[in-house]
Amino acid sequence: MSLINIGLTGLKANQAALATTGHNITNADTPGYTRQRVESSTNPAIFKGGLVQGQGVKADEVARIFDQYINDQLIRDTSVYKQVESHLLNIEQTNKLLSNPETGILNELSGMFDSFQVVADDPSSVSIRNTVVNDIKDVVVRFNQMSQSIFDQQLTNSQQLESSAIEINTILNNIAALNKEILQAEGGGTATANDLLDKRDESIRQLSEFVDISTVETESGALSVFMSNGQNLVVGDTAYSIEVRDDDFDLNRKSVSVNVAGVLVDVTDQVGGGSVAGLLDFQNESIPEALNQLGRIAIVMADQLNEQHRLGMDANGDLGGYIFTDVNDLDIARSRFMGSGENVAPIDRVGNVTIIDSSIMTADDYVLEFTGPNDTNYEVRRLSDDSVVTRGVVSTVYPFEIDFEGVRIELESGSFVEGDEFEIRPTRTGASDIATEIERGDQLALASPIRTEGDLGNLGTASISQGSILDIYQEAPNDDVLLSTFATAGQLSPPLIVKFTSETTYDVLDNSDPANPVSLVPPYEDQVFIPGVTNKLFSEDPGLTVVESTGANAGVVVAGGTNGYLAENLSFTFTDPDTGVVTARPGVAIAANTPAQQIANQLNQQQGIVATARTEVTLSNFVDNGAGTAYEIVINGETLTITAPDVVDADTIAREVNANGNLSTQNIRAFSDGTNVRLESYVGVDITVTVNGDANPGGDTVDVTDSLSNTLTVDGGNSATVGGTIDIQLEEGLLVTSDAIGLGNIFTPVPTATGLYLGYQAEINGEPQRTDSFTIDYNTDGVSDNRNATNLIDIQREKTIGVDQSAGQTLEEGYNQLVAKVGSETASLRINEAAAESVLALTQSLKESVSGVNLDEEAANLIKYEQAYNASAKVIQVAQEILDTLLSTF
Repeated sequence: MSLINIGLTGLKANQAALATTGHNITNADTPGYTRQRVESSTNPAIFKGGLVQGQGVKADEVARIFDQYINDQLIRDTSVYKQVESHLLNIEQTNKLLSNPETGILNELSGMFDSFQVVADDPSSVSIRNTVVNDIKDVVVRFNQMSQSIFDQQLTNSQQLESSAIEINTILNNIAALNKEILQAEGGGTATANDLLDKRDESIRQLSEFVDISTVETESGALSVFMSNGQNLVVGDTAYSIEVRDDDFDLNRKSVSVNVAGVLVDVTDQVGGGSVAGLLDFQNESIPEALNQLGRIAIVMADQLNEQHRLGMDANGDLGGYIFTDVNDLDIARSRFMGSGENVAPIDRVGNVTIIDSSIMTADDYVLEFTGPNDTNYEVRRLSDDSVVTRGVVSTVYPFEIDFEGVRIELESGSFVEGDEFEIRPTRTGASDIATEIERGDQLALASPIRTEGDLGNLGTASISQGSILDIYQEAPNDDVLLSTFATAGQLSPPLIVKFTSETTYDVLDNSDPANPVSLVPPYEDQVFIPGVTNKLFSEDPGLTVVESTGANAGVVVAGGTNGYLAENLSFTFTDPDTGVVTARPGVAIAANTPAQQIANQLNQQQGIVATARTEVTLSNFVDNGAGTAYEIVINGETLTITAPDVVDADTIAREVNANGNLSTQNIRAFSDGTNVRLESYVGVDITVTVNGDANPGGDTVDVTDSLSNTLTVDGGNSATVGGTIDIQLEEGLLVTSDAIGLGNIFTPVPTATGLYLGYQAEINGEPQRTDSFTIDYNTDGVSDNRNATNLIDIQREKTIGVDQSAGQTLEEGYNQLVAKVGSETASLRINEAAAESVLALTQSLKESVSGVNLDEEAANLIKYEQAYNASAKVIQVAQEILDTLLSTF
């Protein structure tokens, strides 16, 4: 090759280098542009004249200065940063909402309880009562506003997901189109379409801002794009679109799918990174956490205040109603039970979720799934940790109840089948569901509906408490039905009087007629009192029942020295209140003529039973014929001889009985009203009365009458016996039956179980004297009473949230925990964002150092290539001059 040709190669190579340098300089600020460089090589040398002579240079290609590893790292770091940035941007708003005193709940909550404290000091004030109602409404409004603000964030988040899907699809289509253009531009040859490759890489980087992706370049040069789970997004010149759809359970929640030839593939849980992952994190974690925790606080507050308020009495003398909407309102309960859109037809399943113990319920969501292998097997999973909290088999009879962690799922009706899924959200809408039921201050139930009083003539030092309300309504499912005690408006049914029959025993009687108190049904008498300590008067167990011995022979006076009871067998079955499982318990065999005391002792050996026995006999018409044998009455083998100057009358007989040590040991005591003597044994021994004296006709006699008013006249040499009666207290779920027939023996065949639960409690302490009495009645005109107001105030300080998971929290502590949790998550995201941003900046800097345009460097290259270009031109000039010289020689 001539010198001219050598110069021409240099001219061409340097001209290409100058053009490439200019291209770099003009694209210095073009996004995604990769610096280019002319790659040159020496032309093959030739052997000429014994010498190896070079033949100049050739420009092989214009190459991109590109590092695939750095580019892949940039894509990953971009996805990580955008995920954290997107999540943080949204949760910052939630954090500000919850933590700002002007938008948070604590000021209103404290203001409401402060108002209760003020009205407790002056419960009769109409204006203060109305202020309390207004403060209650303020709390409701604030809960509603906070909930709505978070729901608005969720709506905005959903809109961002939808707009992101549009941008993603645009980018995916661009990548597919660029794949096609690159293949066409390169034509299968060795040339590379650098600028198109830059555009494609920039599109890939833009895509990584939305989702976590990976790429694979095919042999043809096309780039396939995959999600982190391997799902195709771009293959060759085909792009698969992203779709944002309503969630299968919740229309307010969105899911992400890839449309592959018309088939939607759900990738919500596999997005992996990018701003879409951050939006999904906020939607699926932060929003539910905030709404659930806030909802739990609202539900606990409403439930606790409602329940306590319903135990009170308002200014009109009526029992308290709901302050807030019932947390188990049917519409609200059904909204917590959400069927999957994937459940098979017919869509006829109806269910609800009620709160059975707000203090132990969690802030978790759950899924009820019918797992198979048939349509009745189910399990309930907690979504926060995917653990199974309960499983079982559904009955084919509806409604069917499933209880766990303070809540109850009730399957009302429908064709539940294997594969069905239902999302259970006990607290999600709690803050938005809460509403005020009370409208006027006079409806505030600040008083207790009962009052107690000691008789002014009491001789002892005993005192009775003011009384406390345990419940006014029956247990679920009848929790809107009043207990019989409070069933009649404005009165206690019945009012009671506690009468001490000795310093250590008392009777509780129906005081509807104060002039003539009568026994309760069942009787509540001969109760033991311990002086000097606090004695509770009534049962606090709603499930406790009592069975009385009301068989045909029980407590009936019979002739002779035995009680006349026949042999009898009692059987017991127990139905577990929680599971409904029925089991048999050991029975009790009663021999003929067994005293009630012994029967009670046998029964007390059984699980879940407390038995007491009592015997009552009335003696009257004492007739001493005054002749023959002296008049004697024998009671349980103890002879009571009446001799002058004493006369045979009720007072004398009673005095003799009470003075007899042996009878006292048998717990027999006597009471005289001047005409009749009532003998009682509060342990249930048989009482046998014998007359030693002259026989009838015209002999010595006494009438023996049992508690059922049956009377036998006993004359000289004869006896009558009255057996005791038995009361059996049964734990909840325990039933008793007898093998007696007809009207029964001691017990009827199926004894009636009567509830002992009155719904209130009173306590007596001190040292009473016989005849002391105390009354319990309705608190008529108790407008100045503040006892229920103080109970409402106490709720502010009580541990009412999460009691089953820990020691529990107050309402304020529960809210502070929510604020702290969201604040902590926000702070953590800030740290993560700063770290991710730093890593991304380093990677961007590294890429820029490799692939970016350095104007100083390019300016230097421009001078270098210009000089080389001029030098090559000089080579040509010299060659031309040499040629001219040679030509002129010839």
